Order: sequence, then structure tokens, then C-alpha cells
Amino acid sequence: MKLGVPAAGVPYAGLGMRVMTWNVENLFRPGGLAGVTDPALYEQKLENLAGVITAQRPDVVGLQEIGDPGALDELKAKLGPRYPHVLVASHFDPRHPIRVAALLRRGLRPVARDELIGFPPGALTGVPQAAGPLSAMGRGALAFSAAAGAERVRFIVTHLKSKLLTYPGGRFQPRDEDERARAGGFALLRRAAEAVAVRVWANAWLQAHAGALLVLVGDLNDGPDAATNPLRAARPQPRAAGQGRSLAARQPLALPPGRADVQPDLPRARRADRPHPRQHRPRPPPGRGDDRRDTRRLDRRPALPAQEGGLAGPRTRRRLHHLIRRVPAAARPASTGSGHRDRALPLRLLRARVRLARAIRRRTIASVPG
Repeated sequence: MKLGVPAAGVPYAGLGMRVMTWNVENLFRPGGLAGVTDPALYEQKLENLAGVITAQRPDVVGLQEIGDPGALDELKAKLGPRYPHVLVASHFDPRHPIRVAALLRRGLRPVARDELIGFPPGALTGVPQAAGPLSAMGRGALAFSAAAGAERVRFIVTHLKSKLLTYPGGRFQPRDEDERARAGGFALLRRAAEAVAVRVWANAWLQAHAGALLVLVGDLNDGPDAATNPLRAARPQPRAAGQGRSLAARQPLALPPGRADVQPDLPRARRADRPHPRQHRPRPPPGRGDDRRDTRRLDRRPALPAQEGGLAGPRTRRRLHHLIRRVPAAARPASTGSGHRDRALPLRLLRARVRLARAIRRRTIASVPG
């Protein structure tokens, strides 16, 4: 994701950033509570992570599932001197101690660090859970500002409730389907409550810093079309004529009014200034194309009454009977056993059926009044 450079004369005019977010999946040292246990595999994992981050050269990296802060220090050592600043959240679930973190490149200063743990005023209250009403994040959301000179960009790194269902006693299997249904409902409610809390927390910061830019990254455990996505996303940007939806309305970015200069740098992303591929094509000029569409509509009309020379006239009935009469057994090809009757008919008869269908269509159009 790149933070674009706005026009001159507005804030952040000289600050362009490349942002990365990555769930590193249980980054524990060997022998920890989770993650890889083989030291060789652990070293290979660190090498892979460092190789990708170095190749992408992001300015800010949001990380999720940091289990052991010592493992993060070892990853930082493999990255070299480019990322001297490391921020790690303090709040996590003691049953599975994973948390979020961030890396900042040399030249950026992390300032105004904060962490969302308890739900802020205005968030959802009394959300039911198996252990009682919910009032705090399962994993703390980390906030900080990346400063370069006098310019700053606010970041929030979060990891919302996963879709992995857990049950009392640390079980991962339910006792019955009722317990499975309750656990699924609790997980959905928790993820929605955490999304609302992050949104309200971001709103308060944006209201206190008019014109500032805030970027939300992390593992949100939902897709672009999930019900919780509008809770985190910015207000939809107005659509220009002939354009698709702005990505600012679909991506988890919190933008102040009038700021649409943030665009994801994804290979398959479609920018707001490009037409959407599913837009309706312009209608062709009147002519043969319209006639073909009218023909398809006429085919769906009710059958016409019988009349001489029409659909049910004697000549049509005699010709239809002649064409579909049973072929002698000696002239039939061997059955394929596929169940499709047309495959056992001679090619001449199939062509005759096509000619008859075309003739019926022409008569249908000619018989329609007006």
C-alpha cells in the first residue's frame, strides 16, 4: 500500500510512504507455546520473512501474531539497520500470548504511541460472551504516528477476533451442535464489537486532529464484503459518472473529509479512476442489434393461437411429424450410454431440426400484431 503524494500546498505534500502488513503466524522461538519447534525451520522462517520485507522495502510494517518479543528482535537483526524502531503492543490473551507490533525504517520517528485495550466511550457495551459481557479487546490495538520532519501520519495496527472457534477449557471441538452454534455467534459478536471499538477510537483521534491522515492496517479476519468492513472503512467517496466505486470506500482506511489520496498498491486492485469491468456497455444504434434483442423477447411470449400457415397450421404439423418420426433401427448409430438422446440421432435430422426452429421463429415474428 502506498500513501500517494497530494498536490502542493496541503499537508503531507513531501511525504510518500510504502506500508506493509503481515500476519507472521505464531512467531515464537523453538520450544515456545506455539509455532515451529525445529530450530532449522525457525531459522528458515526468519530468513523468509526478512527476505520478503527487504525486497518490498516498506517504510512501515505492521505485524500480527508476535508471540515472543525475542523472536521479533531476531527478525529485526536479520533485517539489518534499515528498521531501528520496533513497537510491540502490551495487551494479549494469556491463553495464547500473541500481539501486534510495528517496524519503522530509518529516518522515521515513532511518536505519540498509544494502545487500545478497554472499549472507548461510544463503543458497544454488554456484548454477550461465554465468560460474561465483553468490555475490552482480545489483543490490544497499537497506535503511533510516523514522523518525518514536521509531517506525521497516524497508524493503527490491529488483529481482530479470528474465526477459529474455541470452547470452555481450551477445547477446539464442541460437545454438541448447540455449543458450536453459540461459539460461532460469540466469535461474530466479538469481532464486530472490536471493529466498532477501533472505529470509534479512530474517530476520536481524527476529530481532535483536523486534516490529519490515519491508516488502519492489520489482520481483520474478514473479507472485503464482510458485514464488519463498513464499520472500519472510511465514508464512501462520491462516484464520478462512468466510474466504479472508490477503493477508499472498501479498504480499511480511515480518511478525513476530502482526502482521497490513499490508494492500495496491490496487483489486482482497481484504482478509482478506472472504469469497473462490470459496467453496462452503451446500447448500439438502432438497427439489426435491436432486432435480435426483440427476437429474444418475443421468444418468451405466450404461444400464439392456432391458425392456417401459423405455428400450429396443418403444413407445420405435417413437416414436424415428418422430421421427428422414428429412425429405423438399422440406421441408428450405436448408443453411447450417456443418456443424451440427440447423440443417437443422424446428423441430417439434427440439421433439419435447426432449420425448423429458425422457420418457426420467423413465423412467430411475422404473426405478432403491430
